[in-house]
Formats: sequence, structure tokens, C-alpha cells
Amino acid sequence: MYEKVTKNIFWIYIDKSITMNDQYIDLFERYIKNQLSKDEKQTLEQNLQTDVVLKNEFNTFKTLHAGIRVNVLQDKLKMLKELDAPTDKVDKQSSLSSTPKFWIISLLLLGLLSVIIYYFAESNTIPTNLEDVPQNTTQPIQIDDNQNESTDTLVQKTNIPFVPKNDNVGSNKTKAPSKKREVVAEANKKTFWQKAISVYQSPASFAMILRDNSGTSQDTYKKAVALFTAKKYNDVIALIKDLQDEKSQYLLAHAYFLAGLPEQAIPIFRPMATDDFSMFYDDAKWYLSLSLLAQFPESKDELTSLLNDLEKTSKYGTQVEKIKDQLK
Repeated sequence: MYEKVTKNIFWIYIDKSITMNDQYIDLFERYIKNQLSKDEKQTLEQNLQTDVVLKNEFNTFKTLHAGIRVNVLQDKLKMLKELDAPTDKVDKQSSLSSTPKFWIISLLLLGLLSVIIYYFAESNTIPTNLEDVPQNTTQPIQIDDNQNESTDTLVQKTNIPFVPKNDNVGSNKTKAPSKKREVVAEANKKTFWQKAISVYQSPASFAMILRDNSGTSQDTYKKAVALFTAKKYNDVIALIKDLQDEKSQYLLAHAYFLAGLPEQAIPIFRPMATDDFSMFYDDAKWYLSLSLLAQFPESKDELTSLLNDLEKTSKYGTQVEKIKDQLK
């Protein structure tokens, strides 16, 4: 039946005065049936890419070939109708409508015909392998492979950058420094604080502060100065740390420094050392530099800048070398 329909189709092709080289027909037929050698197949596919005439002939052949398949399916459908026809003289329409098997098969075949016709009507591409050419089995609609790839396949194809392992990520625990480093750091800190203490001289202005201190309680301040003279620096801190007048704050900064807490003295000395109207302007610069020396080398940049300013003052210009000597 297939050969019969094939001949009928090609006679229709010739009757319409459309010519196709017999050699092309034979070549295309062998290509579709996968009867070409590897070299012949490769040559044909290359020519289809470059030869426009050959490409048009092949597209025409594909359309005819699809028509042949449609006719074959229609003949098979007709045969099924004949097989399912009733043997008695009952009305033909009533018999067919009462046969579920016939209608199921008919719907399936019509669906296949629709898919085949739609596929060949929309296809304008040149096949690069045998799977692109219609065979004796139904060719499904092409679907983008990317849509059918599973999530696992996509994950496997994704290049995941290497990330070094870090045991500290996601954890609040930080690696504690070794005891040896802590001891060395503490030793260096004490060394620079001791160097600063060796240069430190208690200011001679506390008496003047006491006489002029009308903004704070005389009794509290007198007690603080007495404690400072007795070198009870922690008691001084506890007594006047909440007083906000400049004189009390200046005394408090000295107590912090001498108690081994230069990091607490620095934020008190610093604003006084930058305020031209402060009564402790130059003195605060000097004692700030000693506090920064105790925090060396973390305070290196600020200390260097401050020493350059002190060298320009008449009171402490000659004493800057004492601090520079401690840095050697």
C-alpha cells in the first residue's frame, strides 16, 4: 500500500509540471531510510547547507513524504471502518456510533494526523542528523531540552566556585589568642606605660585649681586632691568621676593615667588639648602625649603629630626629646 500511494503522489507531482531530479528522489529516499554510507550522508548534509536548489528540493520531498504518510494513515483508518462494519443490515450510522473501540481509535489517529501535519507545516530547518527526518514512526513535536532538564542535571552542570573552608563562619566563637601572645602584648603595654611614667611629673597647678575651684564642692575637691597626693588614684576616680567641670576632669585624667588606665585618660585630655580657650591647653597636650606613649604603637600616628606641635611650644618644646628617647 505504501508503494502504491508513493507512486500516486509522485504522478500528481509530475502532472503539476513540477520537476524533480530522479537522482534527488532516490538519494532523499535512501537518506530517510538510513541506507546511505557515512561519507554519502556527510556529503549530502553539507550540500543541504550550501546548495539552495538542493535545499528547496529536499523541503519539497519532505512535504510529499509527509503527505504519503497521511494518506497511508487515512487508508488504515478506512480499513478499520470496514472491519468494524456490522455484518447484518442494521443501519450503518447507528452501528458505528455504538462502537466505543472505533471512536477511540479514530480519535487517536486523528490526533496523530494533526501532530504530523502541524510539524511539517512549521518545520523550515535542514536536518543535521537522521532523527530530524520523518521516519515510519510518528515524530513528536520538538521541545526545548532545557525545559526538560531535571534540577539535579542543572546543578551538576553549574560551575560552583571553590570557597575555602572557614570553621569560624556561622559561629559566634572566635579563636582566642594564645597565652604567649597575651603575655607578650601585656608585657609590651606595661613597658611603654612604665616609660611614660618615667617621664611623668605631677603638675604644679593643682593648688591653683583648688583656690579657683568655685564651681564644685570645695570639700569634695579638697578630699580628691588629698587622695591624689597620697597616691590613692582609684579612690580619686571613684570620688570625682561624675563631676563635669573642667578642673575636676583634668584631675580625673591624671588619676586614670597614674592608675594604669591611659586609655581612659586620653579621651579626657584630648578635647582640652585641641581647645585654645582651655586653661589646660598646653599642659593637656603634654599629658596627652604621655598617655599616647603608654598606648604605643597603636597610637603612633597621633603621637607623632602631637609631638610636632609640642616642639613649637616654649613650655614643652625642650622636653619632647624625652618622649622620643623612649621610642628608640
